Amino acid sequence: MKDYVLGIAESNDNIVLIQKLRPEEQNGRFNFVGGKVETTDEATIDTMIREFKEETGVQTSKDDWKFVGNLGREADFLIDVFYMNSDKANLVDTQEDEKIFLVQKDVFLHDVEFQKTFMPNLLAMYYLATSTDATKYNCEFFIEYPVFGGKYAP
Repeated sequence: MKDYVLGIAESNDNIVLIQKLRPEEQNGRFNFVGGKVETTDEATIDTMIREFKEETGVQTSKDDWKFVGNLGREADFLIDVFYMNSDKANLVDTQEDEKIFLVQKDVFLHDVEFQKTFMPNLLAMYYLATSTDATKYNCEFFIEYPVFGGKYAP
């Protein structure tokens, strides 16, 4: 099984997204920033901090991120999902070949045409991570991806 992280990073007005180039089935789609857990990472929070810095140029800390849940397919992959609400989100800039975007929260939440370019479950993850009840009661979520010929559902 492969382990990954995904970080939902926002400020009061903006959300950080990355436009994916890889893997092929994600090419052109928007996702939250994340990446693969490396053997040098002590914990997935360390992976989140490293990946966010590599892809956005912004240094974060363990105190910036809150673990909010998992998604994956039990035998194939597991993704630890983290959430950050900080003005640091406004400082992001593209550092690698996959472009980083600072998207107005209203556009992210309400532009249906833009949402068609999202990875599956992106909005659901956002709502689960930011719901008042989840924050108040420290709830976590798990989303299991079904198998669709080895690719994500359109």
